Amino acid sequence: NGLIYVGNNDGVLEFDGDRWRLIPVANKTVVRSLAVDAAGRIYVGAVGELGVLEPDPSGKMRYVSWLDRLPPEARGFADVWRTYTTPRGVLFQAFTHLFRISPTRVEVWRPSTAFHLSSWTGDRFFIREVSRGLLELAGEELKLAPGGERFAEEKIYALLPWEGRWSDLHGTDS
Repeated sequence: NGLIYVGNNDGVLEFDGDRWRLIPVANKTVVRSLAVDAAGRIYVGAVGELGVLEPDPSGKMRYVSWLDRLPPEARGFADVWRTYTTPRGVLFQAFTHLFRISPTRVEVWRPSTAFHLSSWTGDRFFIREVSRGLLELAGEELKLAPGGERFAEEKIYALLPWEGRWSDLHGTDS
């Protein structure tokens, strides 16, 4: 709708081209990640908080917490560093939890050590777990990606899709 949304230390800022308006999250904390779906809904990952922006009765956007959708034992998380919209629901990633929330289901994964960062790449979700490696979300399971153990101690900050062949880079097919 021609608006810009920015996460910052005070919440979500909405810019209409002329003015900035602050939309605070429920616990009035830092917003770390935002994602938008094909319908234009904006999802918010913050410190100890996650949810969505929805219009109030007057049409102004407001923050609606989804914390109450989580099981009580899964609510103790800090920064939601990454948020993604996917065909199977919205993914919210913190170092201690991964959440997938759809209209009918809430799924929670916890690492045995700690998650690092994640990527939604080419319709696939990958996340690095410290001391374990690069994992891929396959259905309801986080599985070690082929060769993923290489990243047990190496941090990954971004993954990008690549449609080429290995030989295009290295001159061999191995």
